[in-house]
Amino acid sequence: MNRKAKALVPGEKAASPKLADLVTMEDPGAVLGETLAVARLISPSIDTVFVRHVFGDVRSLFEGVYPHYRRCNTDFHDFQHTTDCLLAMVRLMHGAHLSGIDLTEKEVRLGLVTALMHDTGYIQKDTETNGTGGCYTKVHVDRSIDFMESYFNLHGLSEADFHLCRRSPAAPTLKNWFFFTRNSPRPESPDSGTNMTFW
Repeated sequence: MNRKAKALVPGEKAASPKLADLVTMEDPGAVLGETLAVARLISPSIDTVFVRHVFGDVRSLFEGVYPHYRRCNTDFHDFQHTTDCLLAMVRLMHGAHLSGIDLTEKEVRLGLVTALMHDTGYIQKDTETNGTGGCYTKVHVDRSIDFMESYFNLHGLSEADFHLCRRSPAAPTLKNWFFFTRNSPRPESPDSGTNMTFW
């Protein structure tokens, strides 16, 4: 950030920095850079090439360049909303990490992928020409899951990884947020020492 610090008057308290002061949220590249920097604090070995690839594909989906899909035409559920959620997701995972919860590289990586794909169901296929993506609000969850599944199949990602993403904190199948806990068993994740309960 290149802003000049405001000189303080004696006895005046410094203003607390805001999260938006740390990164230009309107700049997808800046958000990705910040996301990967935070992800490396959790998992220094994270596969950033993979995350960057998925980021590029999802960006092209929202921009109407991804094959067989139209450009995003919803006002709120746009690519900036997606990058906002991406950064929120990595910050939540970093908070869990700082509180002593161990997350594997795979969990961090797939958490980011899921955040990127969580609202892809609003994007219309090129054959869907009636209305806007907003008409899929009630079914966008299932559509997002369908997009994620086809993307995983297309790129040779495992079915186990797809199911992990489908249940992840960023997955659109959840009603609210998620809670990490050390005491609840975590189904279908034998390779992780982390116990998570998703609501």
